[in-house]
Amino acid sequence: MTTNQIAECLIKDMSQRSFPIFLTTYQGQGMHEADAFGINRNGYMYEYEIKRSRSDFKAEFRNKKDKHERLATRRAIKVYDEWKNGKRTGGTYELILIPNRYFFACPEGLIRPGELPDYAGLAWISADGDVKIQKDAKLLHRHKANERIYERVAAILSQRMLYGCSYFTYQQKKEL
Repeated sequence: MTTNQIAECLIKDMSQRSFPIFLTTYQGQGMHEADAFGINRNGYMYEYEIKRSRSDFKAEFRNKKDKHERLATRRAIKVYDEWKNGKRTGGTYELILIPNRYFFACPEGLIRPGELPDYAGLAWISADGDVKIQKDAKLLHRHKANERIYERVAAILSQRMLYGCSYFTYQQKKEL
């Protein structure tokens, strides 16, 4: 099963669970790249990290130490001063750094629940495409998706609809 096939299974599952927003390959607004990402009706964000091999799973923790430190410590928010037209407004905005729930997703049996950090859930994808939750992910924080996240999701989906990919990728293809 390919990464794209697993992502499609996760998207189908989120759709069936009435998530109003779901997409593949989300990155932005302070978060690391998610292979599959959804926002449920309560505004909680779910991230799925897809793993197709044991070596990829083990490399995840070596190569993305900052991400897993944030998840483990539940360091969810960074507050910034708000600027407009080169001047501070006196206000602030919050950048959400981690999802509310974080899952690994893999072909059935590849990863066992006991191998996971405390904060991570596990979704097995069966050969027929069913998503089977083996370990539920803990709620890492109660901050809901904010306006900036919704704007980023809208931008990603709009570019994919219009160009079939991100605008940056579209421009690179034009130059070739």
